[in-house]
Amino acid sequence: MKKLSFTSEKVCRQRVSLPEGVHLVSAAPVAGHLSSSFLYPACQTPYLVLTSCDDDKVRFWRCTELKQGSEYKYEWVEWNMISVSGSSDLKMEGTLLSISAAHCGRIACAYNAKRVYRGNKNVSCVELGVFECESSGGVEWLREATLAFKSLRFDENWSLPQISGTLSSASRSEFQANIRHDVHLDWVSTEDGSHILTASVGTSIYMFTQISLDPAQRNVTLMKESDSTLRRPSLQKTSSLLAFSGIHSRLVQWVCSRVLELRSADGLPPLPTALGWVREGLLIVGMLSEMRVYNQWNIHRMSDNDNAVHCEKYPQFVDLVISQSHGMLNKLHGRKERIANKEKNFLDSINKFVL
Repeated sequence: MKKLSFTSEKVCRQRVSLPEGVHLVSAAPVAGHLSSSFLYPACQTPYLVLTSCDDDKVRFWRCTELKQGSEYKYEWVEWNMISVSGSSDLKMEGTLLSISAAHCGRIACAYNAKRVYRGNKNVSCVELGVFECESSGGVEWLREATLAFKSLRFDENWSLPQISGTLSSASRSEFQANIRHDVHLDWVSTEDGSHILTASVGTSIYMFTQISLDPAQRNVTLMKESDSTLRRPSLQKTSSLLAFSGIHSRLVQWVCSRVLELRSADGLPPLPTALGWVREGLLIVGMLSEMRVYNQWNIHRMSDNDNAVHCEKYPQFVDLVISQSHGMLNKLHGRKERIANKEKNFLDSINKFVL
């Protein structure tokens, strides 16, 4: 039996072109999850990597291929959108903390909003912005939602990790500063074209899902948008990446479907150091001295006695319990019951009329 071997080769190493004095902070791949509109061969991924820089901007990069004789040369260049301005970078309203992309048409950015709450240094505000460019045809980025995590408190009495004895004051302050800025983002596909956004902020993990408004709310939104049908809207020459949100973004909402509070067994701060979805169903959360795995499936249904014994044996484990009843399923079940009742009443009235 022949062995299957994989080899890798470095084909490109370069310094990306950035303005003077600007440095890269982090980078995230984009081609991990593709939207349904990019599955066709004619629609290639416009960019492959997005980066966050210390000038509070998100930049997008694509790889170009040039053939020089019998060899190929690869170069990373900044992606320009199909617009008049040609610029694709996004300017955030604060210091960038984390970036992630569901696909090349929707990204999420976490940033520090630079707001002070009553002069308390232990209270900060982290905002999460969701941007999409599919509704504009790839012309510009539109802010789809802004999710604010206000009044995030951090306890200074947490026992800090001991490295070669007692930590110095500089190391302690640096560790506490990292606590306030340690935010992780990741997307998971729901296998129906949409995605769930997972964010770890502080000691909590939030899961956001996208829902559409009902017809009544849509009509109200459209009536507010079209206040005057006789007057044409003015032509905007400047890019309105952050301030403008189109009708599409106002017809959908991002709601928090799950909140998971983390606790540690050894007294260390229960802060995630890594977060990611594996095989679209397992959530891996890495902490300072622990690693936790959560699944979205109810593998076996335990009885009340087994559940009580499980809680007594493992009180330190925090389970991500998924509700047994779903709102949409309840609505469909209630609709079927209403239809059955109407049919029953109709048959009863016919029987009475015949008799």
